[in-house]
Amino acid sequence: MLSKLANPTLDADRYAVQRDLQQKEYANLFKGAPYSIARYATSHFLEISRWHLLEYIDFISSDECSHEHLRKFVSSVLLTHIHMSVLCHGNTDEAQALRLVNEAATALGSRALSLSQLPKPRCLKLPSDVEVVLRWHPSLFSAHHLPLLNADERNSAIELTLQAGLDERPASMYVELLAQILQHPAYERLRTSEQLGYIVNLAQRNDLGVLGLRVIVQSAAHDAAYLDERVEAFFATVPELLKGLSPKEFANHKDAVLKSKLEAPKTLSQESRIYWHEIAQGTYDFQRDAADAKVIEQVTQQDVVGYWASVFDATAVGRRKLSTHVVAAHLSLPSKLTKGVNGRSVHYIDGLDAVIAYKHTLGAFPAALSVR
Repeated sequence: MLSKLANPTLDADRYAVQRDLQQKEYANLFKGAPYSIARYATSHFLEISRWHLLEYIDFISSDECSHEHLRKFVSSVLLTHIHMSVLCHGNTDEAQALRLVNEAATALGSRALSLSQLPKPRCLKLPSDVEVVLRWHPSLFSAHHLPLLNADERNSAIELTLQAGLDERPASMYVELLAQILQHPAYERLRTSEQLGYIVNLAQRNDLGVLGLRVIVQSAAHDAAYLDERVEAFFATVPELLKGLSPKEFANHKDAVLKSKLEAPKTLSQESRIYWHEIAQGTYDFQRDAADAKVIEQVTQQDVVGYWASVFDATAVGRRKLSTHVVAAHLSLPSKLTKGVNGRSVHYIDGLDAVIAYKHTLGAFPAALSVR
């Protein structure tokens, strides 16, 4: 077996196969549903340091990503210094876990990265009182990248994000309660009543320790700009909706969130995914549900009404919005608006170069771990 792996011709052949498979995996996103493209584009935009899939595709297709370059990179750069994030969960103790980590590091022959070298993923802070509109349409792609797109896709989609702030209690509980309260009314209005499309979803989002609300809508009948307008029209009804909840209705929503916090994971793998999510996000709040449950019991209806008014409402000073528009290939890009809701300025971002340039103008939230 070792002699086969040492055969440079066979290794090169295997590398070519793997590179081809990886190229196809990268390209699959562009053939996917528009709402999933919107989700990817939003996440890429909000992370302070993240390559775009187009950049991955260009690099993996280049001569610089040859088999020989990879061999040299692995032997001389990649494994010289490493940092490992490890979760040992289940039938193991601290000593066993440390031994496993040490054995892995020894086998790799690597030294640890110093703390100054350790990258800290951070979330960009959207500008206050500006509507940022990130657009995705074939006309914004180079001729080189156009074949990646699905020219037959008839759906448009948006992911509209209202960014709140750091993952700190009780604000995190206000956002989670708002998502719980609004998810059904949003579906009823946008999907059932207005029949915008089959996919309508309102939920909480957490980007590297930064909270927010997001609404996803996919439609074959309307373009993304219209979907954005209708979501904002729904948001305009939220203050009365929140104030109109009876004490019993509000208590039922609190109980639903509380039940989800107190319900124990049904399997070891489910529990592991909860812990690994904390590691991946950099939040390391492994007792999150228990701590949340204590806070949620104290939240009042007026707390939630006030939080919406001060952070998410169209009249809120400092409101931060990102709306990602994926426009179907058969439609033209809509005209740019000069004003958004409540007279706010609108900043359009068209194409990857514009995305990167605009990201460089934004500040960032502190790394998630530093706020705990």
